[in-house]
Amino acid sequence: MTIIHLKDSPYKLPWTHTYSRGSTPINFIVVHWAGSASSAEQLYRYLQGTRVAVSTGWGVDPTGAYQYLPETRVSYHAGKANKWSVGVDFTQSPLLNDLWRYSSRAGVAVMDNTTGRGDKRCLSIGTEELNHMCELIHFLCDKYNIPMDLPTTTDVLSTPFEKIKGVVCHSHLTNQKWDIAPWWSTLRKAL
Repeated sequence: MTIIHLKDSPYKLPWTHTYSRGSTPINFIVVHWAGSASSAEQLYRYLQGTRVAVSTGWGVDPTGAYQYLPETRVSYHAGKANKWSVGVDFTQSPLLNDLWRYSSRAGVAVMDNTTGRGDKRCLSIGTEELNHMCELIHFLCDKYNIPMDLPTTTDVLSTPFEKIKGVVCHSHLTNQKWDIAPWWSTLRKAL
């Protein structure tokens, strides 16, 4: 099992950038990439030290999926969608100038981004990280009775946030983001 729950995780975030979920159910998962963090530990250190109101529930790297916050806390990961969702982050950047960080990871290569969102060329997601993310998504869907519904495109959804059910990427929620649009079809196939 590559899912490291909060009780066993070395990366427990303070509740600074969170609020209580209360009785609001978790209806969907939002998949992100964590910018220039190249491991769950680096993402944790960034989130722990930032003064920006940002947080996430889970960080996924080639060694596993690490829980940062209890799901009873709402993390600041997707704007107004936070209340009904849990955020999970790939700790790999898609940017070509970050190839040096990830070139030793299996499956990472330069790819064309045909989504029309973000850079025209980017890095593909690493195989181990993809596998751990799939395991985490299946676990969370089972735990919270979230349907394994995934949009077929990377277009912004017109569905109100409180009515979304399933798994989405951040680019489904806003035109301001392109994470994880180039990897969406790969993730959908792997799930």
